[in-house]
Amino acid sequence: MIRSVRARCAFYLSTPSYRRAFAIHGWEDRAREASECSRSGRWEEMPGLVDDDMLHTIATIGTYDEIADKLNERFASRLDRVEFSVPVNRPEDAEAFREILGRLERS
Repeated sequence: MIRSVRARCAFYLSTPSYRRAFAIHGWEDRAREASECSRSGRWEEMPGLVDDDMLHTIATIGTYDEIADKLNERFASRLDRVEFSVPVNRPEDAEAFREILGRLERS
């Protein structure tokens, strides 16, 4: 999942309309590099441009047991929408996801 999240962050990193958001953190050179990779079809290189600092600044990463607490700690009452990259392949996964959502709604 981490590789998938890095790839998604890299896509946004390569998108010129998001460049100002990355510039705030001093990542404009990597944003330009990601745009060059995108234009030349070098998509497989792009996730490598997203280091751990960038990843954890942009995304909140955690296990099923951790993620609700991490989101609540990071965003508290400011969160009104959230997107998850969570595979739900079994009934147990769906139950874990419902629990996460319940913990977020209670915050």
